[in-house]
This record gives sequence, C-alpha cells and structure tokens, in this order.
Amino acid sequence: MRVSHAGSSLLVALLTFVASLPLYIGYEAVAGGMQFAESHLWIGGLKAYYGLAVDGISVALIVLTTFTSVLVIIGSWGRSTSGFPSTWRPCSCSRAC
Repeated sequence: MRVSHAGSSLLVALLTFVASLPLYIGYEAVAGGMQFAESHLWIGGLKAYYGLAVDGISVALIVLTTFTSVLVIIGSWGRSTSGFPSTWRPCSCSRAC
C-alpha cells in the first residue's frame, strides 16, 4: 500500500492538532502564570537545566499554529506535482528565464 506525501502530512498535522487540544483544555486561566512546567538536568557538569513551560498566550498560539498547519495542507492539496509552485522561477527577473 502506497501512502501519498500529502495524505501522510495531513495525518501528522491532524494528530499534532489533536495532541495540542489537551493543552488548551487543561490550562487553568484563573491560576495564570506558567503551567505544564518541565525541568530536566541537561548538562550535569555545568549544572545546566532544560526548562519548558507555557503561559496563556503560548497555549493559544500553539493550538492556532497546529490548526493552521492542517488548513494549509488541505489548501495546498493537489496544487503542484513538480515540487515547486507553478509560478516559481529560479531567478528574480521579470522576464522568462
């Protein structure tokens, strides 16, 4: 069975969007501040830590980005088979190259 690149990219985008929804649903706006915080030791010798957390605007932007990715893939469905948009030119001149 052969899966098209467009189909697999849409599937990954949809899964990413679905995975971002619990972040939006679980965010407690009343509490505010940084939530879903993670902190792990990164480089032990330097005592450097890797930290990750989101605030309210970050949660909204993450969900918006994942949803936009789905829309862009659907919108580009079947647009080009050559790998480049039909209006793409290898140079920036106005005449045909």
